[in-house]
Amino acid sequence: MEDENGDVNPDIIDREKHDSDEEYWFSLWCRDAADAGILEKWGHHPRPLILSEVAKHTVPKQLKTKIRYDERTLLQGAHYTADHIIKTKYTNNLWNGLVASPDGLFWIDVKPSFSKFNDAKYFSLVRKWVYDKHGIYINKLIPQKFFAKTFCPEELRFGKSGKELKKWIGCPTLEDYLD
Repeated sequence: MEDENGDVNPDIIDREKHDSDEEYWFSLWCRDAADAGILEKWGHHPRPLILSEVAKHTVPKQLKTKIRYDERTLLQGAHYTADHIIKTKYTNNLWNGLVASPDGLFWIDVKPSFSKFNDAKYFSLVRKWVYDKHGIYINKLIPQKFFAKTFCPEELRFGKSGKELKKWIGCPTLEDYLD
């Protein structure tokens, strides 16, 4: 699905490769935005960013005739993988409330509108850690709010019965957004 640069084949968006419905929704948005010429490129789960290496220490072990030094892991390494990475055709560093990294890419972590796990503190720390180590700002994106500012993908707008779903009523269409 992705090449070595993290670019995606826009014709294939597999729900099973996404960690949540919200990530899947945003992939649909990215596909529609790329087709409309809003995005130059986009990717799902780009390369991981290394935050810390494995911490090891050496422990001496007395054998019968000599001392052997064994290496033990003290702390596991840490890395972070964004949910999406996008590049817009616009050159400014601020676009629809999203902040670009120095290379012009928008790194995005998709979050639900409500989470019982309260990962806001965890995300805040990881965002700061990534920015400190790599100079990349991770944007928190809640699809419902973002779609209300931009547009709702057509594939999501209507249910199985063909009626517009209540949660997407009031969200602009792609045509409305482009006008």
